[in-house]
Amino acid sequence: MKTKENYQREYENYCKDHDERDEAQKKNHQQYIKEYCPFKPGEEIQIYGYSYKGKRGIITGITIFFYQDYSSSDWSQKIMSYKVHGKLINKNGKPGNNIFSFTEEDYLRQLKEEKGNDQ
Repeated sequence: MKTKENYQREYENYCKDHDERDEAQKKNHQQYIKEYCPFKPGEEIQIYGYSYKGKRGIITGITIFFYQDYSSSDWSQKIMSYKVHGKLINKNGKPGNNIFSFTEEDYLRQLKEEKGNDQ
């Protein structure tokens, strides 16, 4: 039979392992954003999402998410992507209460459309 101290030690080791894994995951996500995301928090940008497409906004954060790749024969494959979040800029030039977000795919699709219109 385990003692309370053994359970406590196992729990502490479990937490330490998870903390180390979380730190490694956070570094991995930050590196992905640094390498593939052209946007930075605090930057004023043109919005690429559907709701406020073409309007101006200020980025408040960038997150990582995963989605299922159904085009692949390997359904267990997940795709890593970034998502930009921010606040819409009001007519007075200041960030308002309206929020926006768009994904890496929204951004790339918009760039492709713009490139197609230029030709």
